[in-house]
Amino acid sequence: EKKQLTEILQTLKSASVLTVSDIPNFARDGGMIGFVTVEDKIGFEINIAASSQGRLQISSKLLKLAKLV
Repeated sequence: EKKQLTEILQTLKSASVLTVSDIPNFARDGGMIGFVTVEDKIGFEINIAASSQGRLQISSKLLKLAKLV
């Protein structure tokens, strides 16, 4: 799906669909939650603007654990 990422995210831009992926820079490129590897551990980035645009609210507990984009 990496080749079609821009098109997929554009299509889902205003839909209430949570987008999650391990594609590099996913959250930075407009996805909502992107999994990343940091020091051999899995973490995640959250794109608050993308989730707000999709009318989704991310839990404050989840936001505390994430790296915000």
